[in-house]
Amino acid sequence: MPGTPPADLASLARRYLAPATAECPTFVEDTEWEPIVDGVDYFARLRDLFDRAGPGDTVLVTGGL
Repeated sequence: MPGTPPADLASLARRYLAPATAECPTFVEDTEWEPIVDGVDYFARLRDLFDRAGPGDTVLVTGGL
């Protein structure tokens, strides 16, 4: 069914991220997935994530209808 999320994080990684290599490993031990519906909460949470991100971190943001 379109719009149904994959069952696990590994499925998401395979679908959206380049395969890991020795030079560029994929680190997922502290990965989080959090659905946010309300716009005010969404942008507040994004700001928090961007403020916490540091060198080498990646913040992936997606949206849907």
